[in-house]
Amino acid sequence: MIVRKFKRHEYATIKESLCNDAQFNSYDGSYIIIINKIDYILKVQFPDDCRLIVWSAAETTHTNDGEKIYKTIIVDNILFALLNIMLWQKTQYFKKETL
Repeated sequence: MIVRKFKRHEYATIKESLCNDAQFNSYDGSYIIIINKIDYILKVQFPDDCRLIVWSAAETTHTNDGEKIYKTIIVDNILFALLNIMLWQKTQYFKKETL
């Protein structure tokens, strides 16, 4: 599990952008990102104190028969990298920093 804190105005923008793209159940949001043709499913939660929590991730690969194989990811460094990639892919958060 990793926790990332944002400034209030950044958090509102990020949360709105990500919530528009999430697959929600009653407790968390699931986000799918694709990196090198591999799907990663991130379990994310938004507490109300400008924090974003990533509980875990699952790597999804496909066999030649079309069967899905899932690997759970709980290593903090990898979760942090996947969070940054998700923010880069799904929001304008990193795009404004590069200008």
